Amino acid sequence: MRQSDFSHWAIKQYTVYGRRFLNHIEGHGIRLEEARPDDIDAYLRVQRQRYRRRQGHAPVDETDWRSRYTASIHILLRLAQGAWPPQSPTESCIRVFKEKLQREQLRPGTVRQYLEQARLFLAYLDRQRVRLEHAVLNDLDAFISERLRIYRKRHGQSPRRFVRWRAEYTKGIRRLLCGAQGEWPPSSSGESDLQRYEAHLIERGLHPMYVKTCRSHARLFINYVHERGVNLVAVSPADVTEYFNVALRIYQKRKPNLPNNPQSWRIISRRAVHALLRSVQGEWPPGSRPAPVLADFRTHLEQHRYSGVVIPSYLSAARQFLLHLKQQGVSVEGAGPGHVESFLQVKLERYKQRNRGVPSNLREWRPRYTAPIHRLLKMLDPQWPPAEPPANDRERFQREVLDGYGHWLVDVQGLSKQTLRKNGDAARLFLHWLEDRASGESLPRIGIPEIDQYLSWRMPGLRRATRGGVSQCLRSFLRYLHAEGFVAKDLSSAVSGPILYSFDDIPRAFTEQQVKALLDTTRRDKTPTGLRDNTILMLLATYGLRAGEVVRLRLDDIDWREERFRIRQSKSGVESWLPLVKSVGEALLRYLRKGRPKTEAREVFLSVRAPYGPFCNGSSLHTVIGRRLAQAGIEVQGRHGAHAFRFARAGSLLRAKISLKSIGDLLGHRSATSTEVYLRLETDDLRAISLNLPGKENGCRPGRTKKKPC
Repeated sequence: MRQSDFSHWAIKQYTVYGRRFLNHIEGHGIRLEEARPDDIDAYLRVQRQRYRRRQGHAPVDETDWRSRYTASIHILLRLAQGAWPPQSPTESCIRVFKEKLQREQLRPGTVRQYLEQARLFLAYLDRQRVRLEHAVLNDLDAFISERLRIYRKRHGQSPRRFVRWRAEYTKGIRRLLCGAQGEWPPSSSGESDLQRYEAHLIERGLHPMYVKTCRSHARLFINYVHERGVNLVAVSPADVTEYFNVALRIYQKRKPNLPNNPQSWRIISRRAVHALLRSVQGEWPPGSRPAPVLADFRTHLEQHRYSGVVIPSYLSAARQFLLHLKQQGVSVEGAGPGHVESFLQVKLERYKQRNRGVPSNLREWRPRYTAPIHRLLKMLDPQWPPAEPPANDRERFQREVLDGYGHWLVDVQGLSKQTLRKNGDAARLFLHWLEDRASGESLPRIGIPEIDQYLSWRMPGLRRATRGGVSQCLRSFLRYLHAEGFVAKDLSSAVSGPILYSFDDIPRAFTEQQVKALLDTTRRDKTPTGLRDNTILMLLATYGLRAGEVVRLRLDDIDWREERFRIRQSKSGVESWLPLVKSVGEALLRYLRKGRPKTEAREVFLSVRAPYGPFCNGSSLHTVIGRRLAQAGIEVQGRHGAHAFRFARAGSLLRAKISLKSIGDLLGHRSATSTEVYLRLETDDLRAISLNLPGKENGCRPGRTKKKPC
């Protein structure tokens, strides 16, 4: 004190007060080097009591009286301990936090903001007597609630942007807690379950944003059950129902402008929570463990290269259908079309209850369930749906008649499967119209009146060519019934049909401008669908192939070395080789390299969606051509399918002065008469070529031959 130029009187006073403090702490067994602020407070309480006993009242100026003692004590303690007063835990924590922020090279304004937030939070923890190392999420939420009450008291309202306002506090506090505890938020017992759940969603190939949303919903549920002391393994359906009621109220409170029935939130939250519980408990709801067939179904879908987004939806629909069958007491192997329809009725009624109405587009809603269910059932039985057993003797008799008729057409008449399908459908429709008269006892008694009544019911509204086909099919079926003894008289001669004139209708052909516009529009589409459709249209436009010939084209039919490909004629079944034009070959290569799915199927043209298989038949190309016509803005009247390309190609070859024989060879015709059908509009060009008139050789009048376009 002498070195610091203290006065003699001050030195004397400081020495007296310092000696009294030393006597006090020695009497309590405290060394001067170990004295703390609490020891000073205890000493001052003793001195205050003595003052009151002597003076009869408390010190008038508490600050002046206190400083008489603390000034000397602080100098004494600084000499003994080196620094006084000792730094508080709060200030020590703030100092360490400030050094950490400065090492991260944050802006000075950001550092000041974070330090202010940290100081407020530490003061709150000190009032709650909670150490920073032991702080949990509830402490942070309680601190935010306190600051929110202060904000409302000051401003008279809540923050307009609550999330942003909250983030102004939590940014710095989370850094402070992370530095003190090593990680934040602190890991809970459900964190490992949440991580496994997230890994499971990622393995399923779901979109990252969908995974993030499901994780958020799952975290809310985990926090809810942990607050109530319930383990995820022991969660019951009642807990889940209670959670959804609470969570929905919180959701509607946070977002009051949304509808009263937030269906989207409800669906996503339920899916996330149920998937989490399934990953923890193995099944959810209890007793709904997935059937082993679902694992086989997943493998089946993966083998057929279904996308990672489609597989979960297919498995979900299949799981719901299996639960429905279980409730009905039916095995999946015994499921039929009736069970599928009953399941759809249950789902439709549930949809009405939840949405207060039917789906806006029922034709799009049904395939969401029928497509995966049919795929599952066809995996178990490739011949699904099974034929329904006959309900009575009449249906059993009709089925025997139709089966016999099919064998008669194929084995006796030697007709193709296409003819069998056409005639079989016509015969089935005729028996269905007869109703009770199509039994074993009544069928022999049918006569001409029944034939006339059926034709009067069937013919109206049909084109003349279609009426001719109906008459022809009915004659064939009546001849079979007479040949097998089902009817006593041959009634086929009583079937009257329209007279079909050759060349009586205008051929439907694309113009050169339409063909060019179609090809140009399709060529600009670089997607796998565009590459496939462009190749198909080029084959139709370049060679005039039939739709079935394009659909049946296989990889083995293309000879790249010889630059040719093989065609199997749809009409005659004869194989022929056609040269592979350079432009068509390049289109084929582009499709095979960049557009065709990798599969074991040998057909060239496949569907662009799983399961990647060939087209069912040539009529599938009507959809392809119709879609490209609409895309090119071409309006057509009537049917304009693959045969319109065939007519157009024949006409272009004739205008190019190609001989009739060469045109017929390209189109796969055996006689010139068949080729003439495709050239009847090119009258100006036909005059330059010597043609035989139709029917000239056999003495028939022109226009009466029944030869139809092939």
